[in-house]
Amino acid sequence: MQIRPVRLATSSAALVLLLAACSGGSATTGSAFSSRCTASSTKFCLVSCNLGCSNTACSVSQIAQNQPISLTFSQPVDPTSIDTASVLLRTQSGEPPIGDLFVSGSTITFQPKIEILGGATFFGFRANETYILTLPAGAQSGSSLRATSGEALGAQVSCQLVVSRGIIDLDNEPPKPTLVSPTMPDNVSRGVTIVIEFSEFIDGAPFAGSGEGSPIEFGVSRGVVSGATAVCSETAQAVPLPGVPQVVLDRVRNVSVVSFRPSVQLAGHTCIEVRVTNRVRDLSGRAAEPLTYKFVTEPAPPEELSVVEEFDNDNRLDRGASSTVWAAGLAQPGMIGGSGQLGDFNPNNGLEIGGGIRLWDLDTPGGISIPATQTLTAREERVTDGQFEFTTFRVPAGVTVRFGGATVPRIRVRGEVVILGTIDLAGAAVGQLANSLVINGQPGGLGGAGGGRGGNGANASVGGAAGFHGLPGQDVRVPATHAYAGNVTGTGGRGGFQYPVDRAGITHNYLTQCSQVAAGGSGGGFFTAGSRGVALRSPSTPVELGQPVDGGVAFNLFPVPAGVASIDHFLVGGSGGGGGGSSIFGHRVPAPELWRVGCGGSGGGGAIAIRAGGTIQLSTAVGPSINVRGGDAFVPYLHQLQGPPAPGGGGSGGSILLQSAAGILAPGIIDLRGGLGVYVQPGTTQGLFIESRGGDGAPGFVRAEVPGTPSPSILQNVRPAVDPRMVGTLTDTDGRTGFLTKWYGTAQIFPPRFKRYEVEAVIGGNTVIFSDDPTRGVWAPIGGGTPIEVLFQGGDVDSRDGSLVGTPSAWSSTVGSHQGQPGITNERQGADGFRFTLIFNQRTGVTVRKVSVFFQS
Repeated sequence: MQIRPVRLATSSAALVLLLAACSGGSATTGSAFSSRCTASSTKFCLVSCNLGCSNTACSVSQIAQNQPISLTFSQPVDPTSIDTASVLLRTQSGEPPIGDLFVSGSTITFQPKIEILGGATFFGFRANETYILTLPAGAQSGSSLRATSGEALGAQVSCQLVVSRGIIDLDNEPPKPTLVSPTMPDNVSRGVTIVIEFSEFIDGAPFAGSGEGSPIEFGVSRGVVSGATAVCSETAQAVPLPGVPQVVLDRVRNVSVVSFRPSVQLAGHTCIEVRVTNRVRDLSGRAAEPLTYKFVTEPAPPEELSVVEEFDNDNRLDRGASSTVWAAGLAQPGMIGGSGQLGDFNPNNGLEIGGGIRLWDLDTPGGISIPATQTLTAREERVTDGQFEFTTFRVPAGVTVRFGGATVPRIRVRGEVVILGTIDLAGAAVGQLANSLVINGQPGGLGGAGGGRGGNGANASVGGAAGFHGLPGQDVRVPATHAYAGNVTGTGGRGGFQYPVDRAGITHNYLTQCSQVAAGGSGGGFFTAGSRGVALRSPSTPVELGQPVDGGVAFNLFPVPAGVASIDHFLVGGSGGGGGGSSIFGHRVPAPELWRVGCGGSGGGGAIAIRAGGTIQLSTAVGPSINVRGGDAFVPYLHQLQGPPAPGGGGSGGSILLQSAAGILAPGIIDLRGGLGVYVQPGTTQGLFIESRGGDGAPGFVRAEVPGTPSPSILQNVRPAVDPRMVGTLTDTDGRTGFLTKWYGTAQIFPPRFKRYEVEAVIGGNTVIFSDDPTRGVWAPIGGGTPIEVLFQGGDVDSRDGSLVGTPSAWSSTVGSHQGQPGITNERQGADGFRFTLIFNQRTGVTVRKVSVFFQS
C-alpha cells in the first residue's frame, strides 16, 4: 500500500465549466452506484464516495467545515497522476480549501486541515462557502486521474458542495483517550514523555499557551515507598507539574496525539497524575469522559546538583540594584555605590507630618531607625551620622522626603535613584511677627539639613540705649577640614542696625510722629554675595533712613584642590539671613517712647549628596525634585500706623552633589535659589512713601558628576541657572560596592535541600574559595570583614519566566545549615529557587570568577 500526502496548490486559473450540483441529501457511503461502473468493473471509474456519489456526480451537497471527502475508484489510483488539473476542488473564485490529499490503493481522501492560531481553531473549509469538486475525464481534459494500469478516468465527475453544516462529530462518540506512554504503572523513567492518543480530532485551542488551565491536568506528588517500590499516596496533595502539552492531529489515522514532557527533572519514586477532564472536546464540542492515569517514577538516589553563575554576561544581573560589572567571566567592583546594607529606601521610615511629607530628622536621639525587615543584616540599623547606604532609592510621586537637623545627609545607593516626588532641604521661612510691641527680637529661621540658621532680630531698645542691632545669620557650613574653611567668615547675612543709634537721635519731623525707619538685615551669601538690606523713601532724599547693610560675601569653591574628593568639597550648607535691628518708627509724642524689635533672618538651604552606582533620574513633575532653596521672610506688611518691625534677610540656597556611575537624567527641577528678603511698608506720612527691605539670599550650588566629559545639558532645569562648573567628571570612588542577582530556579518540582555555596574569587592575584561550609572555604557573612560578603534569599520561582511567587525568605549568610545558622532551606520550606547579593569590601585587587549553589534533589 502506498500512502502519499499531496497538498492542494492554489491556482489563479478560472474553472472552465461549472456544473450544477446534484440534489441534496444526507451523507451516506456508497449509497448510489452507477449500473455502468462497479467495484468489479474493468473500466477505471468512480464507484463510491462519502458524498453519495454516482460515477459522475454526488447526491449530497451540504458538508461540514471539518468533513473529509473520500473517493473510491474501480481500480488502484496512480499517485503520480494527481495534480491541480486532475483533482479540482475550488470556490467559484478559484480558491482551494486548505488540506491534504491522501492516496491509499483505489481510494483518494481529502482531509481538511485544522489550525490553531492565537488560541482560535480554523478549519480547511470556510463556513458558508461553496466549493466545486471536479474530476475531469481523460478524453475531455487531456489531463485526468489514471489507474496504475495507465487507464484514464472514463467519465468526468462534478459536485457542488456548500459548507453549511458547521462542525460535526464524525464518529458521534466522545473522544476516547488511550495512554501510549508510559506503558507501565511503575519504574517509569524520570525523563518520561507522557503521550495520550485520542480516538478522533480534538480541539487543540484550549491547550495553547503556558499550560495553565490545560484540559489535561498534569500533577505530581511524592510517592509512598514500600520496600523497593513506591505507590501513589491516596492523601498526598498533587502540585501542578510544569510544562506545556503539545497537540498533534494525525491526518493519516484521524487521531489526536497529546504529548507532555515536564520542564523540570523528576525525582525518584514520584507519583505522576494525569487527569483527562471534560474540558477535552472534539471538534464538534462533545466532551470526553473524565479519566485519571497514575504512575510512579523509577527509584533514584538523591543527587547533588548545582546552579553556577560564571559571569560570562549580565543576563542575571539586577541592574537596578547593582553597581558592579559582569563580563568575560568576571564580576568586578563598581566605581561607587556603597554596600546597600540598609536595603531599599522606604520614605515611610520618616515621621509623617501631613500633606504627604515624611520628615527624616537627622538630629533624632538615637538616629534614624531602619527596621530589621528591610536591612540586609536582618537586624535594626540606626544611622546617627547621616551616612546612608541603600540598595535602591525611590521617592514616589506625591511624596516629599524632608531632611532636617544639623547633619548633612550623604546617601550612597548601590543601584538606581528615581525621584518622582520631592526631596526637601529648604531653609525655613520666618513667620510674620504679628505683634511688634514685644521686648525680644524674633528668632531666625532654621536651616535645611546641614544649613545655617538665620540671625535673630534685635531686641527692642530699652530707654533708647544703643547697640540693639540684628544678629548675623550663620555662615555657610563646612567641616573644619574643608580646604576653604577659612573663607566662610562673613558669608552669613549681616544684622540690621538700630535706628536711630540712640535716644539722642530721635526726631519728629512730621507733626508729632517719628518716621525714622531702620534698614532690614541682609541676605546670606554663597555662590554669589547676598543682597543688601536697605531703607527707602520717596521722594528719595535720604532723610531719617537707617544705614544700609551689606550682604553676606560669596563663598568660592574653585579651584578644587588636587586630591580632594567631591563628596568632601562640594557639600556646603547655605548661610542664614541677617536679623532686623530695633527701630523707633511710628512713635508719637507726648506718648512714651516705643522702640520696635527686629524680625529674624531666614534659614539657609541644606546640603545633600546622592551617589549612585546606577542611574539617577529626576522627574518632570510640578514642583522641584530636589529643593535646597534658602528660606523666605514673611509676606510683606502693608501700612501700619503703629509701625512694623524691621525685616530680616533671606537665607542662601544650599548645595547638591549628584554622582552616578551610569548616567544622570535630570529633567526635574533643582531649586538652588536664595530666599527672598521681605520688605515692609511702614506707611505714608505727608505724601512720603517709606519702606524697609531685607536683602535676598544668594543662590546655592549643584554639582553633577558622571564618567567621561559631561555636558551642562544633563542638568536641564536648574534654578536660577546652570553654570558650566556645575558638571564634571566622576573621579570619586567607594571602598564598598556590590550587586544583586535576579532569581535562579533549580528546575526541581519539589523544594530541594540547599547544601552550601562556593564563591571562587581572586584576591591580590590569588584564588580564594569562600563558602558557608567550613570544609570548603572561608565564610563571608555580612559584617565579617572579609574582602567580599555574600547573602542569599530563598523563594518560590516560576519555572516559566523566573519570576518570584509569593514572599522570599529573609537574607541569610548561609545557604545550608552551617555556622549555627539554618540556611535558606529551613528558613522557608517550599523554596525551590534563590538569589544572592554580593558586596565587595575593597575597590581594587578583588574579582569574582564563579558562584555555585549546591543542593540535593
